[in-house]
Amino acid sequence: MHCINCGRENSEGSTYCAQCGQTLVAETSSECPHCGHQNPKFAPRCGNCDRVLDGVGSNLGPSRGLPRFVTDLSTENLGA
Repeated sequence: MHCINCGRENSEGSTYCAQCGQTLVAETSSECPHCGHQNPKFAPRCGNCDRVLDGVGSNLGPSRGLPRFVTDLSTENLGA
């Protein structure tokens, strides 16, 4: 596994880099197009800059992990 911090090649299945101690990111990660941070493959938001990652999480609102809801409280849509 390749360390994104120091570049050392570590043995497959390692959790931490043997040279610098960085947590190793699995090959199934995705790079944030905004800041370049390596994120887990299906993360909806970047762990570094908190931007929505392309292709996932587009239904998330401005607060981390909270879905957006559209609420219409008018009585004309209630069928009354």
